[in-house]
Amino acid sequence: MQTSDGNKRNQPHTIDKIVLVNAADLNETNFACYFAPNSLVPQIMDTMYHPEKLALSITPRTAGLKIGDINNLYYGSTLKGDLNVCNKHSFDYNIVGGKPDITGLQSIHMNLTHMAGTLDNITVYVGFQSQGIINVQYSWTDKSKHSRQVFGVPLHIVNTTASFPGPTESLDKYLDIMDMPFQLNFKNRVKSGLFEPILSL
Repeated sequence: MQTSDGNKRNQPHTIDKIVLVNAADLNETNFACYFAPNSLVPQIMDTMYHPEKLALSITPRTAGLKIGDINNLYYGSTLKGDLNVCNKHSFDYNIVGGKPDITGLQSIHMNLTHMAGTLDNITVYVGFQSQGIINVQYSWTDKSKHSRQVFGVPLHIVNTTASFPGPTESLDKYLDIMDMPFQLNFKNRVKSGLFEPILSL
């Protein structure tokens, strides 16, 4: 938990359970979790709604959890369409049609579907902008559903005097595309397995 100024305090008190009162609108809550400081791994918590008290209790699965161990707490209802950030696939996508073969390609478009089925589909473009510079852009597959469009970095602000890659250059020499979930692994151009990949998206 953080204070209003964004700083964490020393909070050694252990948690038996968290009780939300006056919670009639939370009667369908069916997931809860917390994230520890400096961690992206959700720690699952148990939920129980008490209709006679109009209260929701959230209980950690491990004893000795301290308030200071919780950086973010999430709860919600998949029945109401809430994004379940406690699901490890909440922000993961799959490639429609599976992993593509990029051997010899200088650009590719891919349609992605959300693994948890709650976020909208996106389209990803990967291609050379110039020699050694690869441009990665994404947008909503169905743009009509979104009033706000994804902002793309204007190409003219990339300061490069390099020429467009020749016919022998291809994406497979610079990156690997993974599926389930979708991921881009950028390779190090140094011919050593000790340095690959250098960047993953």
